[in-house]
Amino acid sequence: SESNVSVGDILALTDEKRRALISKLGENLTVRRLTLVKAPTIVGSYVPTDNKKAALVALEGGDAELARDVAMQVVAASPRYLTPADAPPEMVAKEREIATDLVNNDAANAKKPDEIKAKIIDGKVRKAVDEFALVQQVFVKNGDLTDWGFHTDRFRKVQRRNSGLTIESFLTITPGFEEPKRTPSKEK
Repeated sequence: SESNVSVGDILALTDEKRRALISKLGENLTVRRLTLVKAPTIVGSYVPTDNKKAALVALEGGDAELARDVAMQVVAASPRYLTPADAPPEMVAKEREIATDLVNNDAANAKKPDEIKAKIIDGKVRKAVDEFALVQQVFVKNGDLTDWGFHTDRFRKVQRRNSGLTIESFLTITPGFEEPKRTPSKEK
């Protein structure tokens, strides 16, 4: 169900909380950015004890524990995008350039046919792109790809039980001048 809360209401509440913190801490505080995160089912969050980074995730399906686990993954592994398909084309092109140089300058590949070199390059690019895709990462909570499958096995199991888990988006928040990284795409 849609909420009748307006942007003005959110800004007023934020300012009220900011003023309360100023009174409590005796320090001037400013809110530099404010992001509304909505999800069909649940918004999960995780802030580690060092308070240096935080994450919000929006899920359709799943539960609070799963949402927190995904947010924990975002904080710990710093994914840049949700799926490999979401990787910026300029990043993929740069990785392809690097992989091509590596393969072509490796004496071990000198006598290999071009088709084999192309497959090696594709594998290196895929590995580099997958490293920063949330759904391809090894689950940091226990380091076991088969337990979390991050996010293949477990998401498929959850998807079967819940008839469709979707990560709507994730948001990484860090203090300071860096803008948060946000991913608007969906993964089923």
